[in-house]
Amino acid sequence: MRATLALIPLTVLLAACGGSNDKPAPPAAAPAATTAAAAQAAPAATVAAPIPRGEWALAGGAGAKAVANVGSDANNATVTRLLVADAVNDATRGIHYIDGSWSLPVPVGGAAPEGIAWDANRAVLVSTDIPSRFVTLPLDTDKTHPSVIDLTKDGRFTFDALSTDGKLLYLAQAADADGKPVDQIRAYDIARGALNPDPVVDKGGGSEAMSGTPVARVRSQDGSAVYTVYEGPEHPFVHALLTDMQISICVDLPGSPAPTATGGWTIELSKDGRVLTATSERLSKTFTMDVTDHFPALRA
Repeated sequence: MRATLALIPLTVLLAACGGSNDKPAPPAAAPAATTAAAAQAAPAATVAAPIPRGEWALAGGAGAKAVANVGSDANNATVTRLLVADAVNDATRGIHYIDGSWSLPVPVGGAAPEGIAWDANRAVLVSTDIPSRFVTLPLDTDKTHPSVIDLTKDGRFTFDALSTDGKLLYLAQAADADGKPVDQIRAYDIARGALNPDPVVDKGGGSEAMSGTPVARVRSQDGSAVYTVYEGPEHPFVHALLTDMQISICVDLPGSPAPTATGGWTIELSKDGRVLTATSERLSKTFTMDVTDHFPALRA
């Protein structure tokens, strides 16, 4: 997918959060670069103003960050631009173009977007028009080769995480191909272009469905473990996903479920990676977990 795109300042229009069905109206194109190649070579100074920190997706292992915005090309066709920059000095590392309207996913409402692999080798964006559609593209090359992942016939899926090398895409599946509700994490092998047949199960032996609303998230320093707090229908819990090993574990947190609002949650990992703490304003509690080999266990 490659488009001739007039360079649009990133502050004109930021793509909607993942899962939104509202398609933004393409802004008028500014007369700057007239081809994708020319835009690729455009200096970082073409960005009109600093982009708020919360709009960036971070690739901690590569010291990079990315932001996506939707615009239009010379033929008024919708095109998404993904800008990859240095996380420290904001220097542009690459600009990539994707036909259509896409956004960086936001798996936890109100948090920063994600969708960039820890090593910054790959990006995954979500469709702003059709649920369960994603696009993936390598970032370690000057040539953009996006590939669309269309799972609309396989059920209802939302972005959950990426492995550190970007080879595995983790998806939260809420319904199967027949529309029957399910609550499980699935791994999509990007190289094979296929969903792994078996869900990523709780290696701790838990039998409950992993249903709930994600409310807070933190990643390990090496990027290989993602810890997410969920407000579940029976109680809150922490879901630990070891993205390079396809291992999952859920840690139940004592406390009543949230009837409507989820309240304020935070989750933090100690610098040495050995202690995980989750704090709930709603419950007025702090839960402490010891972490061994990325597996958390709730302290008695």
